[in-house]
Amino acid sequence: MAIAGSLRLRLSLLFLAFLALVTASVAVTFVTLERQRHDARLINLAGRQRMLSQRMTWLALAAPDSAALQADRARFQQTLNALRFGGSALDPEGQPVVLPAPTDPALENAMAAAAAAWERFQAALDRLSGPARRAAPAAEDVTALTTASAALLDSLDRSVAVLAALAEAKVQRLRLIQASFLLMALALLVVGYCLTRSHLLRPLARLERSAQQMAVGNLEVPVPTVFVLHELRHADGREPVVVGHRWRHDAGEDARPVGQVPHALRPLELD
Repeated sequence: MAIAGSLRLRLSLLFLAFLALVTASVAVTFVTLERQRHDARLINLAGRQRMLSQRMTWLALAAPDSAALQADRARFQQTLNALRFGGSALDPEGQPVVLPAPTDPALENAMAAAAAAWERFQAALDRLSGPARRAAPAAEDVTALTTASAALLDSLDRSVAVLAALAEAKVQRLRLIQASFLLMALALLVVGYCLTRSHLLRPLARLERSAQQMAVGNLEVPVPTVFVLHELRHADGREPVVVGHRWRHDAGEDARPVGQVPHALRPLELD
């Protein structure tokens, strides 16, 4: 039946669209959550760089020959290279992680500024902990170190701020995407309701009213012809034909009142 087939097709397409919408929403959520984990890892690494810079400043003044100072310098350099160009680094728990190269221009600029500040800080460290250091640290060397340390901290703070802003922007983007998915889901529900109401509920309601009139003896009641022609069949499988308010099996037979047509009204078939 044409309308029944059309109704099944539309409802099937509606269901597939809703399923695709839910699948896309879940996929986008998982991808965004994974990116948020990555952003959190970057922020933790950048925050640890601040801690290392402060510890290196203290070690350069208190224990310039310590192995811990050299280990911190190597670890800071490795992490900075990974944050700036991508590559492997150690997370705060000491586990190896692989970072992609940054693609945001603001983050690239912040990392470049941090690298420049790190070069100045290393030069100040060498004057206090390098082979050419003096037996007693000079006041100007200490001042240079503290100044370079403060500049490095500022550059690292800006890097952390950029990373936090990028992470927040991704969260906002996820909220907009989820809101869009919700609106589309509501739109699909409205379309499904309107489709069911116009193609199924209203015709059935009209047919029910007509059947109630026939049950009380009003055999001249108008039957919803378009609905009947497409949704009802005779017991022998032939399509009914309506002339006025009367039925006949085909154009070659005499018209008979509705009450005289056997099995004229059958249950609605949508399968």
